[in-house]
Amino acid sequence: FIFLSLFLLFNLKVNNLPKFWDKSIKIGLIILPILGILISIYFTPFFPVHGDLEKEMISVIEDVYGKFIILGNTGRVYANAVYSYAAIKHDLYTPVGWGAESVSDEYSKRINMLQEDLDNGRCDELLDGLSYFGVTDVIAYHDCDKIEKCGFRKARGDNICLFKL
Repeated sequence: FIFLSLFLLFNLKVNNLPKFWDKSIKIGLIILPILGILISIYFTPFFPVHGDLEKEMISVIEDVYGKFIILGNTGRVYANAVYSYAAIKHDLYTPVGWGAESVSDEYSKRINMLQEDLDNGRCDELLDGLSYFGVTDVIAYHDCDKIEKCGFRKARGDNICLFKL
């Protein structure tokens, strides 16, 4: 649509247009991009400021020394961003991450089963799944009590909990 519109606009014989349309097109070509930029600036959020929850997540990551996974709802904290941060800043590994499309269906199902096992209180299956992936540390936000009921050793936690296996 845009290509066709621009093609027709550039092929338009400006000399044959009435003065009103000639002036309107020239003004429109100036005002519309400026208006688009102003709308984009107004509606596009700038970098969010890290709150206490994000700062706590960063401090918890500093105490992780093995392969880790984040289970449960993480609130405002985007889990994939944490995985990337941990890999880049602390050279940490995780069985989860950005490349979900590059792993087999069985692998994805096993990862998803970890959360289902936690939600349904199947602690033995959860531990087996974490062992299968070589996870040594589990981070949680709302599900700290569920993980604690499974007998995992809580290393630290106020809002965000770190468990060691």
